[in-house]
Amino acid sequence: MSVVLDVHRLDRARSYRGLIRLPGRLRRFIPLAPTPDAATRFACLEDVVAAFAGHLFPRCDFGPAGVFRVVRDLDIEFDEEAEDSDDLVLSFEAALRERKRGNAIRVEFSPQRRQTCATSSPRS
Repeated sequence: MSVVLDVHRLDRARSYRGLIRLPGRLRRFIPLAPTPDAATRFACLEDVVAAFAGHLFPRCDFGPAGVFRVVRDLDIEFDEEAEDSDDLVLSFEAALRERKRGNAIRVEFSPQRRQTCATSSPRS
């Protein structure tokens, strides 16, 4: 998953798209301290990253942020006829590494970014 946002450089009067890739191993929901109104609260990782984007892109203003992810073809093919169990393990490990580079079969955008990410460029 990645956060995409419109970034406007104040010192160069130039706009572009900022892209922040979120590691898949991070928890998507961050627990927050309880309040008197709500015992359990969570923040979405992508909202926290967008809120602190100024730390990643100093001297910039930001437009709307959104999330997208690329869904890849996860078909795993490996040599089922491997005679040795070590060969089978090596074949399966190689197939898992290749899976990360599988063909993109779909790109999913958050609703607030779907139209702007798919059809326009912020470059000025």
